[in-house]
Amino acid sequence: MSTENLSCSVENWKRLKQLVDACNNSKRRCEDVKELIQELMKELPSTSDLVSQVKNKEVLLEIRKKELEDIRKYRRTILLLHTRSENKDEEIRNKFDVLSKDLDETGFDIVRNKEEIDIATGTLTKLKNELLYRRRFMLEDLYLIYFVDDCYMRYFKKRCHCIKYDLIYGLHLPSAPDKHEHSDNEICAAVSHLVNLLICLSKICDYSFKYPIVFKGSNSMIVKRSNGEYFDFHFLIVKNRTKLVEALRFLSENVVQFRADCGLRTTESERIIPNLRELLLSCIGRYCASFDYIRPSQDFRSVAALIPVNPNLSMVKIVKTPPSQHRTATSILDVVTASPSTFIATKAK
Repeated sequence: MSTENLSCSVENWKRLKQLVDACNNSKRRCEDVKELIQELMKELPSTSDLVSQVKNKEVLLEIRKKELEDIRKYRRTILLLHTRSENKDEEIRNKFDVLSKDLDETGFDIVRNKEEIDIATGTLTKLKNELLYRRRFMLEDLYLIYFVDDCYMRYFKKRCHCIKYDLIYGLHLPSAPDKHEHSDNEICAAVSHLVNLLICLSKICDYSFKYPIVFKGSNSMIVKRSNGEYFDFHFLIVKNRTKLVEALRFLSENVVQFRADCGLRTTESERIIPNLRELLLSCIGRYCASFDYIRPSQDFRSVAALIPVNPNLSMVKIVKTPPSQHRTATSILDVVTASPSTFIATKAK
């Protein structure tokens, strides 16, 4: 090679020197980086440690995945429950609306039924009052038939020594009919009227006596429930006055029973006529009845309802009404349907 070919300019030399310097600098930086990498490599854990860490991370990842899946399931469950709850709430609201509507309809029905009940109650009260008034009117008629003033009704002349002279339809019924000073005809007629009056009282008031009675005019009877024995008043009056006392006691117990159910107390149970007379006066409001114990039921089906709570004070007196027409001596026979052969009622002089 010639000397000309190896010669170079100063500029090229400078460039070459700069290039060499740059290469040296790069080499030094590479060595520095290499040393730094080596130092970092020394500080890094070993491969086994990294593998275990990776496995741990994988396990943790699986755990987190399961937890995430559980959370998703829980979320789906919560959403399902929430949906069901909303549906249930909607169903409850619908039921509430239906119940509210039914309640409103029930309220209207209650108001309508109350109005109907008020109307029915008013009608029932009216019918009850009419029934009570009609019964009182009929009882007043019975009173006027059987218990008018004695001076107009006495058919027989008083021949007995009874201090208490009890009359029914002008006929004397003694408290002790076993005495021979009393007429058989008069006692028979009085008992027949008494039986007829009690039967009318039972029919009017729809009341059953303790001892059933049968009206057959002068042959009227009373039945003893315990043994079914019949007591024929006419036969007893004529044949057995002692047995007659027992039969009259049964009649007296019937009257006492009726008075007790009305709330009236009886002091002289053997006096049938005055007790029955006072009972009728109390029922028609012409006698101030004194109740010594609690007043019985005021239900219209009870005989106690016949007695007015507030009687008519202007009418509280012994009724003394003369008969509307003069009665003949034989008119009693028409009432008790007895034959003249059984007894004859003659007018007192």
